Amino acid sequence: MPTAYFLPKFKYLIWSLLFSVICPLVQASPALDRSETKEVKQKNGAYLYSLKKSGQPLQGQIKVKRGSTTTTCPYQSGFRNGSCQHHKKDGLLTRVEFFVNGLRKSDTRYHRDGKQIKEVTTYNPNTAKKHGAYARYNKAGVERVKGTYADGKRTGQWVLRGDENKLSQQVGFKDGKKHGADLKYNAKGQLQYKTHYANGKRHGAYAYYSGQGEGNTLLLSEQGSYQNDNKHQTWIRYRSNSNEVQTKNYYEAGVLLESYRYHDNGKLFEHQKKNKDGALLSIETYYPDGKREERRTFTRANGMRSEKRESWNKDGSKKHSN
Repeated sequence: MPTAYFLPKFKYLIWSLLFSVICPLVQASPALDRSETKEVKQKNGAYLYSLKKSGQPLQGQIKVKRGSTTTTCPYQSGFRNGSCQHHKKDGLLTRVEFFVNGLRKSDTRYHRDGKQIKEVTTYNPNTAKKHGAYARYNKAGVERVKGTYADGKRTGQWVLRGDENKLSQQVGFKDGKKHGADLKYNAKGQLQYKTHYANGKRHGAYAYYSGQGEGNTLLLSEQGSYQNDNKHQTWIRYRSNSNEVQTKNYYEAGVLLESYRYHDNGKLFEHQKKNKDGALLSIETYYPDGKREERRTFTRANGMRSEKRESWNKDGSKKHSN
């Protein structure tokens, strides 16, 4: 018989063989409902997954549906081992986790478009705690937050940026607490605030910039220092758009002991003193030329406060006393 007679039957035979091979492969990756599976947490924090009816551990690449999300994971003897992908009902990717013997090593989350990465977190598989590099991105792909974890706590230098990739903050951490310099920048990328921390408490120099100087630069608005999270020693506030002193205060471990206010011409206007309990001891005021105008002193005895008042004329002569 002519060869052409056998060709259709031969093609049919080939397709039949291919179909018989393909079908089992499709069935090897079943789509299960979460209600059909069982999760048991192990002592090391890993989860063992099995079929609820038979108790057989999940094996191979398997899809599990949970509400509107489908998770596809490779399983080995019931433990996730490799890359797990989470998709919404519309097929968009929402999350990718990577496991080693059932323990999570990294977690990557995506924005709603299913393409742009939103957040990347790494873990110590043996402790399930955040450990290693961390990053968060906006929808345009700009890295908004970058830092490092050690055993679940922030450590080292963390950097934050605005939507336009401009630096907004740099801050150090140690054991999850702020430690070292904390620098903040305005929308133009100019340094606006700086202070220092020691084990989560403000400690050391502080400065705040806001006044507008020449060449679009920022002027110092306030400066001082902290000790154990309390204002300590001299704090100065400057007038806006100038470097002229407006107020000067002296603190001791957070307690205000002395305060000075100045006239627009830079001469002292008022000086107050207090004791460590916050009680007012004296108030002195001055004329714009710097000469003393009035002095009031306060004393306490038997729970009662008494006041002595003295005043002077502009020429320096005594005007009043009681």
